[in-house]
Amino acid sequence: SVSSTQALKNYTYMLGNLRMVMNLGPSFLNQDEYNSVLHRYLGYFYIQMIRNIIDHHSLKYFTKHTRELKLIGLKFNYIRFSFLLVREVGIRFFKLFKKS
Repeated sequence: SVSSTQALKNYTYMLGNLRMVMNLGPSFLNQDEYNSVLHRYLGYFYIQMIRNIIDHHSLKYFTKHTRELKLIGLKFNYIRFSFLLVREVGIRFFKLFKKS
């Protein structure tokens, strides 16, 4: 069993959110709304993966989560991930100057 602390640490809950959107979204949302929500939650998922990689200096969960995305029927978007990675590094870089 995964504890909530562990789920927060490795962002496993994000996969649960994606599964929920994929399972329930089509019943409650029209196609445009569903695509928008799925796109947004995938963005959150990628950002959390990036933060996990940066904060823990580890790719341990990267391969695990990309494999799990595939298992739920979603293709990992390397271009979007790369864009968000550059964005996150930029945000953190500029925060260094904000602190001083």
